[in-house]
Amino acid sequence: MKGDYYVCSKRSKNNIHKRLDAMHAARVTWEEGTLRAANEELYAILEGVYALYAELKAEVGKRRAFTALLTDLEIKTQANTSLALKWSATSLQGKAAVKLPTQASYGNRS
Repeated sequence: MKGDYYVCSKRSKNNIHKRLDAMHAARVTWEEGTLRAANEELYAILEGVYALYAELKAEVGKRRAFTALLTDLEIKTQANTSLALKWSATSLQGKAAVKLPTQASYGNRS
């Protein structure tokens, strides 16, 4: 009887060990594939975000255009709101990412 328990326990331990090894291998594959690719895409997006932010920070005309766009998108900011916070508000509300107004929509405001 005691020997049966040991065999069953050993079989169960081996099965669990194999499953854990498979999960570990799957995690490594995911990290080296999907996660790495997602991070590379994310960094590419962030580079674009920073490039636009740097342009807006450097050029008054573009900052004014950005502020006007926020008004068109009905994203409210204060005159003293920093550019970074304005940018965050646009991202958080998702309006810029989801739907920017077209030229035709500027004349059709109700």
